[in-house]
Amino acid sequence: MSYAVLNLTMLPTDDIAYIEAFGNYCDVHLFNGESVTMTFQLHYFVEAFNKLKQNFFTHVGKSLIVNTNYVYAIIPPKTNY
Repeated sequence: MSYAVLNLTMLPTDDIAYIEAFGNYCDVHLFNGESVTMTFQLHYFVEAFNKLKQNFFTHVGKSLIVNTNYVYAIIPPKTNY
């Protein structure tokens, strides 16, 4: 559940599956299938998550942060050598 107060959306970190960046905007994807678009750059989330006592988020690419509590497998892309 998200709470909007004065145009500020607060989300419990346990509800966040991953965050995807698009320039100055980020889509925060939740486990219930919903997503919330926020006007923050990705580095804002990285800095905020790094301040948590228990940080389960990992910056895995230029435009992606994932909640590692829910990563079950990492499948590398196939290469043709």
